Amino acid sequence: MQPLLSQPARPETRVIPQPHMNQLIVISSYTRFDNLAHGPRGTEAKHSMYTFHLDQSDGQMMLLSVSKEPVMNPAFSRFHPTKNILYSCTESVAEDGEIVSWSVDSRSGALKRISSCSAGGTSTCYLTLDKREHACCELLERHHRSFRRR
Repeated sequence: MQPLLSQPARPETRVIPQPHMNQLIVISSYTRFDNLAHGPRGTEAKHSMYTFHLDQSDGQMMLLSVSKEPVMNPAFSRFHPTKNILYSCTESVAEDGEIVSWSVDSRSGALKRISSCSAGGTSTCYLTLDKREHACCELLERHHRSFRRR
């Protein structure tokens, strides 16, 4: 059995994805445990977002980029259906969550924060996009107790 995760490239190393490496994966990480409803194991992450390329020929993941922009506890992320934009929601029981939008460089995997807005409640844990072709994308966020349409 081959390992799922190869040794990560050094953050300063730039990797040019090959045609067989066409899957971009963004992993979000909890950066603060003190304000979560559940008690994660392990240690808090130093950075909130990591971008990898998945080589579909052998299942290995190669680190492309680490976001240096501070975002507290990005719990869930969703790509825009047609643009290089990623939306993430932050999770906290102590303060209102945020919806953060990122531009995604498809070659380098770098994420650049575009904007953010309040999620209007705590414990934001899920979001989805309305993919109707004729409508602009509508964001639906999920709190632990209720849905809220934006």
